[in-house]
Amino acid sequence: MVKFAELFETPGFRFGEVISPPVRETEEGLEFTVPYSVHSPEAQQFIERSYRLGWVLQDFDWMAWSGSAEARQLQDDPSATLASAGPEQLAMLLTSLIRGDRFSETTLVEAFNSGLLTAIVKRMAALLNDASTAKNTQRRKPAAS
Repeated sequence: MVKFAELFETPGFRFGEVISPPVRETEEGLEFTVPYSVHSPEAQQFIERSYRLGWVLQDFDWMAWSGSAEARQLQDDPSATLASAGPEQLAMLLTSLIRGDRFSETTLVEAFNSGLLTAIVKRMAALLNDASTAKNTQRRKPAAS
């Protein structure tokens, strides 16, 4: 997942595109088509890897959680709240975004465009780095005498 942090910050990278079909006039009246998104191949890899690595939680009421104060804080204030989120919070947030995209097909593209997905993967990278640093520090400690 960490590789996506660098990819998402690459200038010009597009997670996907939101398609808003025009309103058409038919014999029966106006015909509307709901906007939808087309994900890039890299975005599709990100989604698949999120499932495969367990970042998309299976036994979790993501719909109820997505309306909670915790979810709103993580989404609305990524520079403060998300910057201190733990793995479980990141998984809950990622689950609500990825599963929510099935119901509102522009959710993930909008989350990427707002910087939220990038902030999530950067936090994942920071947690991994912290864990790696702690593990290396423990190895270097001299044995107690």
